[in-house]
Amino acid sequence: MLGKSLTLQVWKSGDKDIWRVFREHHYLTKDFNKGAFVYLITLDNTIVGFNSILNQPSGTSKFSFRTHRLVILPDYQGLGIG
Repeated sequence: MLGKSLTLQVWKSGDKDIWRVFREHHYLTKDFNKGAFVYLITLDNTIVGFNSILNQPSGTSKFSFRTHRLVILPDYQGLGIG
């Protein structure tokens, strides 16, 4: 990859059912919290990654979040996307 760069886009998606494409590649579980916010990662208009986050307010901040599921498809792993 020396001398080349990747152009990635991350965009919020309302399609939570897209998880079905990624669930087989998640290392822990196939479960998904429907309350999560979904973000998709694209490379040259091809969906290559999935990230979802959950709101997790704490005593000091009401705007705290945690990653719920992060998956990069196997063909795109090792490129530094995740």
